[in-house]
Amino acid sequence: MWVYVGLVVLVLGMGAVFIFGVDEDVDAGTGFLKESSEGVGSVGDDEVLGGGSDNVVAEEEEVLNESEVEVDCEVEPVQYSLKNFVEEVECLDGVDSDCVEVRMNCSVEIYNFDEGVDDTFIVGFSLIDLEEVMLASDVVEMSVSVGASEVLGLEFVESGSFDVGDLGCDIRMNRVPEKCV
Repeated sequence: MWVYVGLVVLVLGMGAVFIFGVDEDVDAGTGFLKESSEGVGSVGDDEVLGGGSDNVVAEEEEVLNESEVEVDCEVEPVQYSLKNFVEEVECLDGVDSDCVEVRMNCSVEIYNFDEGVDDTFIVGFSLIDLEEVMLASDVVEMSVSVGASEVLGLEFVESGSFDVGDLGCDIRMNRVPEKCV
């Protein structure tokens, strides 16, 4: 009887090995297929087991390589122009020569002449006096598409003692999109 039980255990044990298999390509600690020089879980030249994990590894490696790649090119700003400068000043309280509160509208139209880059332009607007002292400033960001134009502008409302004729707008490009040439 003990011989019969021993044979059953032996056969069952061999069946467990056959069913579950002992594969040198399987990591005993994680249960996942190990990578080999032949590919993940390769059986022969044309057969591959478990096709998903090797794709994930490849994708992760591609992402890492893309982030580490440095573009080596000469960079120059895209071609653009500024037109239609508008500067409107209005005294809200007082008279033009002795204004207590003033509103100034400043705007400019940006043309993006580039044929391949549409990106964000950043324009700085400042309210200045006759001596070019900056009274207020701010920036406006706008994406301008290839071959298109956009109007960027700001309105300043300031209190103080102003001569409306001495006020003006200062417009500066803070950021111009760039491209590789």
